[in-house]
Amino acid sequence: IRDENNVVVNEWAFNGQNATIPTVSLKTGFGKEFINNEEIYLEYLYSVDGQVWPDENDPANWIRWEEGALVSTFDARSASAPQKAGFYRVRARISSNANYKDAELVMSEEFAFTIKKAEVSINVGEFATQKDYDGVAISIPKPVASNGADVTLILKNKNGELITRLVNEGTSVINAGEYTLVYSVSESENYLSATKEIKIIINKATVTISKPVINDAGWSYGGAVRLPA
Repeated sequence: IRDENNVVVNEWAFNGQNATIPTVSLKTGFGKEFINNEEIYLEYLYSVDGQVWPDENDPANWIRWEEGALVSTFDARSASAPQKAGFYRVRARISSNANYKDAELVMSEEFAFTIKKAEVSINVGEFATQKDYDGVAISIPKPVASNGADVTLILKNKNGELITRLVNEGTSVINAGEYTLVYSVSESENYLSATKEIKIIINKATVTISKPVINDAGWSYGGAVRLPA
């Protein structure tokens, strides 16, 4: 007579960063208990939005969870621990075993967790945002996203009119005026979108005229005209 059995997953929460395996125990009718060994494993369903799920009755849609290394011993399926942002339904199972009754049919109740999309920061480098016109351009470095994604840079004038639109490039401004830099990164599978806006003001320079100096005290009529210095 093969032993009766059931699977229990201890209370556990996924923190969205460390994809570790919780403590899972197999308790048999004879009182024997296995904890996190080859007799038991976790598997999960994945959904991008938490609304549309794969068919839970199709065993091929349940992905075996292994921490770190890939798995290739369970129904020819391979998967690492969950990493993508999205929604997960997880349960524990017992590997088929001749000593335990219908072991392959036994599973725990499901529990759920969510991996939220990560935020993205945009590094715009360092440059002056205000100065008086001096004929020297303000050099604006190439922006870099923390997740390595493309960064779009839009440069506009005071009236909001487009001057230039660049991707993964820097630019420069030289003439007096007010400018707006708008940086953006698009939302992706695992990251949220991000934007950053910076204003640049180049003030008009002050013009001064020095007092003229007359080199000669004067000259006679009809002679060569001499302009002051």
